[in-house]
Amino acid sequence: MPPSPKSLQEMLKQRQRSDFVGREDYLSTFGDNLKLPLEDSRRRFLFNVWGQGGVGKSTLLKQFSKAAQESGAAVAYTDESEASVPEAMGRLAKQFTEQGYKLNQFTDRYRLYRQRQQELETDPEAPQGFSAMVGKTMAKAGIKLGRRVPVGGAVLDLIESAAYG
Repeated sequence: MPPSPKSLQEMLKQRQRSDFVGREDYLSTFGDNLKLPLEDSRRRFLFNVWGQGGVGKSTLLKQFSKAAQESGAAVAYTDESEASVPEAMGRLAKQFTEQGYKLNQFTDRYRLYRQRQQELETDPEAPQGFSAMVGKTMAKAGIKLGRRVPVGGAVLDLIESAAYG
């Protein structure tokens, strides 16, 4: 029995993967890094991708993500569309949860944070800007909690220095 024909979407995805040109060194370095034991001093926990718009950063990140997933790593993504550090953390936590990694303590606290934030934003008696101040305080608390997660401390150092100077 002949194999069923591929859909147009499957063919396009396959072509995009095979046509990915110009960043083979980055992909190779990233893939080799994933094979190193966590304790190995050569192992990197942070890869920085930057450049002008339209040069293939998103495509490279998709390739990194695919390689990481194939190696059994948990993968999550956020970008500048998140308005605050807590929102970015919430988006990442949701993606980890969807992959089967339960973050019960964070999820409960984030749900409470969102509820309280909504209450503050809709309270006509709350001082102007109070919600933003509470958000920053919660972000700092979230960063301190995140430092307890292995490897999280290094990533959160970067977030904290970017967000709070």
